[in-house]
Amino acid sequence: MGRFDRGSGTRGTRMELQSLQQKTFVQQSWEAPILGHSIFVLTQKLKRLKGALKRWNIEVYGNIKAKVEEESRILEQMQEQFDQGNMSEVFTMQMLDQENKVEGLLEQEQRFWRQKSRSKWDNDYDRSTKFFHACPSQSQ
Repeated sequence: MGRFDRGSGTRGTRMELQSLQQKTFVQQSWEAPILGHSIFVLTQKLKRLKGALKRWNIEVYGNIKAKVEEESRILEQMQEQFDQGNMSEVFTMQMLDQENKVEGLLEQEQRFWRQKSRSKWDNDYDRSTKFFHACPSQSQ
């Protein structure tokens, strides 16, 4: 079972496809030639990849909070229509798709904040470690 094979359904397939697209994207960016000394080539490829990943992130994810709010609003409108008696099979399937879409966006947002908190914790941990390593040095 692969890293992104979590359960069944389209979400796992979407993650696998997204991972494959990201891998291909990174590979294409990295393989584009740059001439010069090896360390220069490495730094330039890293700079180019960083910029390309930033653009890719905006294109693929955009503002996740705004997307969650918009798709949730659409789902609420659909639920109101459902409560008013629109219970056709097609509409019900569309509503389920919308629920899955909102759920997927909420999971993305949760991963985003988890990564942010880890990053902040790592930075705070580094500062604390530096502080406590400096304390014994001062007492000697």
